[in-house]
Amino acid sequence: MSSVPALLALDGPSGWDRVRGLLHSLEEQGAGSPFLNLAWQEGLARLESPPRRSWFLAGPDPADPAGALILAEGAERGRGPKALRTRDYNVMRMPPAWMLPGREEEFAEFLLERLPEAGRRSGCALVRLHKLDGRATAPLRAALERRGRPCRWRVFREGPRILLGADAAAWKAKRRRKTRYNLERSRRLLQEEHPGLRFRHFLEPEAAAQAWAKHRERILALFRSVWEERRRRNGDALDAARLGAFWSAVLEDHAHRGVLAWSLLEAEPGGPLLAAQTGVREGGVFWLVLMGFDAACSRFSPGRLLLWDSLDALAGAGIGTLELGGEGLHWKQAWAGDQEPSWSLEWALGGAAGRLWEWRERWRRRRAA
Repeated sequence: MSSVPALLALDGPSGWDRVRGLLHSLEEQGAGSPFLNLAWQEGLARLESPPRRSWFLAGPDPADPAGALILAEGAERGRGPKALRTRDYNVMRMPPAWMLPGREEEFAEFLLERLPEAGRRSGCALVRLHKLDGRATAPLRAALERRGRPCRWRVFREGPRILLGADAAAWKAKRRRKTRYNLERSRRLLQEEHPGLRFRHFLEPEAAAQAWAKHRERILALFRSVWEERRRRNGDALDAARLGAFWSAVLEDHAHRGVLAWSLLEAEPGGPLLAAQTGVREGGVFWLVLMGFDAACSRFSPGRLLLWDSLDALAGAGIGTLELGGEGLHWKQAWAGDQEPSWSLEWALGGAAGRLWEWRERWRRRRAA
């Protein structure tokens, strides 16, 4: 780890290879999260077209770092200044950086010392961190406040979630009668067409990782068909092959970490997949990350049926909170009964554009006071 400088431009695969050992060491010591880890961030960098240059910071002592951070050079937004920003495609609330437990304040102070140099070398005037966990970001906000640095802290996006508690049946009973009727009817009709219909849930880490090796390819094939259809219909820029490579690496990483949990709906035992969902289990919380279903049976809503059935399995496994990802906000709000926001944090790095941003932010605050 001592060969990695405190500030490094990650130019191509060799740059990522230089920091791989350091980041793996931090992750083994409890830094990062299921959404802020090497597999996810490196995968996002490979998805970008055209690619954006990445910057890596680790310190205060790179030989024994308190944390690390990777930021990408952001494109100009309108007429605003260029920024260093997080890669946050399809992630949920995450910490702002890899920070070792108990050393968060030390690393926050280091970041504020060294980020201006990254700004000068990259030509960026701002830092923009999005989709943040508010509690995990507190040390960085406190460090900015101690230095008297204005920052912009605001809700980035609401995070719908289901608070199941210990009794999924009680939660289901509170849903609209029409919703319950439609789901029960869809299940009955689907079972008439597929008498061997089977729901399977793998929520315990060891069992989920072992079964994943067996079912991985068929689940990824189902997801790829969904992504291709979405690309054909909506003109999405990311093709199924690139997304498949990204998600395959991420899901393998989750299985290796022992946090992968997933469910599937089969037409019959060992038969065609009608729906699948994957996510991350952290204690009593399940983060739903990916969902997909066979378009040929979409009239039965197999994805909704799988999620509905999984609620009982989740509660039975001691999971009381389901964080909803994997679909659009309208869909998530229809399921959720609660929400917790993700946050955005922005501040200036210096230079003429950065000083102008700080002046405008102070002026905005005085007007709002």
